[in-house]
Amino acid sequence: LKDPAVRTAYHNRCVEIYAQADLVCGISASATADAIRFGYADPERAVTVWTGVEAVPCEPGPAGAALGLDRGYFLNVSGEDHRKNPRALVEGFLRSRAKARRGLVLVVSNDAQTRFSERLRAEFGDLRRQGVHVLGETGERALGSLYRDCDAFAYSSLYEGFGIPLVEAQRQGKWAITSTASSMGDVVGPALLAAIEDPASADSIAKAFDAASALLDAGGADPEIARTQARRFGWDAVAASLEAAVGRTNPRPLVKGKKRLWPVTASEGDVRVQMRQGQGTVPTTITEQNAMFQKLALEFGKGIA
Repeated sequence: LKDPAVRTAYHNRCVEIYAQADLVCGISASATADAIRFGYADPERAVTVWTGVEAVPCEPGPAGAALGLDRGYFLNVSGEDHRKNPRALVEGFLRSRAKARRGLVLVVSNDAQTRFSERLRAEFGDLRRQGVHVLGETGERALGSLYRDCDAFAYSSLYEGFGIPLVEAQRQGKWAITSTASSMGDVVGPALLAAIEDPASADSIAKAFDAASALLDAGGADPEIARTQARRFGWDAVAASLEAAVGRTNPRPLVKGKKRLWPVTASEGDVRVQMRQGQGTVPTTITEQNAMFQKLALEFGKGIA
């Protein structure tokens, strides 16, 4: 969505799809609030139905042995992009006092494509000597073992619609170091080991690592609290929540005429938008909606496969 033309086309498509919905289910309270705030969802037909998260299976044996870890570690699971913010997490850890007692393991799923670990080494030097291990795409059981054996989960994301890795860690009884912005505060609940006040700030992340390490040393992270929080996101609970929401909903006729954003120009970096009432007919099938989206993107000079 970095391209302004594609972003506008995406907005148009969201407006038209949401306009047909009898019920809009956000996967977190913040996702539901955003759908209403952006004008996609009617507040009377928007509900929160949390997504379900299963436990990740584990391999036998300690996860740290394969990495040569001889001490406890914080774990991060994400990808390398601006929103996930893993670079700031590494810098914050390197500034912290916690690095003297614990390591940091990052599972960066797109490391091979982004060369994230190479760029980190160029900036910070030999990471392993400083207790930082960056792994690329990792098998499911190996990942489960890393969750199981970590001391705590560290998440420096700037924004999440939900935050599945937080719950995957909680399934293994692990508390989290994270911001409480967007959905993350609701998802982590009482299993918050230390809050990152400003995830864009390495100093703020360092403070959170230090606070978390002190609490871990004092034995202040009961794993059963984390597991109890994770049970909120079981599939049985999700099914019951969805069934209740559907039972309260009355179908309505197709709504047309929602406001859409239409670009006046599509030149790079200078796309102006204006508000018009809905143009033409609202697509009634997914195939028609996809065709509309592709047509709009092509018109704006950016074809989408």
